[in-house]
Amino acid sequence: MSDAGPAPLDRFFETLYTHRPVDATFIGRHAHDHRLPDWSPGGHEATAAAWAEARNDLRASQGQASDAQVIASGDIGDIDTALAISHCDLAIAELDGTHFTRGNPSLATGEVAFAIIGLITRDFCPAAQRGSWLLQR
Repeated sequence: MSDAGPAPLDRFFETLYTHRPVDATFIGRHAHDHRLPDWSPGGHEATAAAWAEARNDLRASQGQASDAQVIASGDIGDIDTALAISHCDLAIAELDGTHFTRGNPSLATGEVAFAIIGLITRDFCPAAQRGSWLLQR
């Protein structure tokens, strides 16, 4: 990695792990196992801004190629970048709309359920540590 900092895809994944900590648990990244996502109004704003920044970084690295051109190129890194851009677009649309956390009360229930499942069904660290994170969540 250069002194310029992490590459756009690395920053994308850090955004994913930070703002979707339950997903990070299932992916195997455990730095955020003690947290749930911040779905407060301020949390929505911060998360949308983080996704927009990640998308802008990814787009700058992609250049002007269309998705069809990227797929036709067969370049796995470019395809990963295009997929990450689409993920950012979707995440921003979810936060801007009324059908995600603002309009789906069962979403919070599901997130909490999977936050618990992700910590108790995987033996990646001592049970006492996972229990502590579970209580923090």
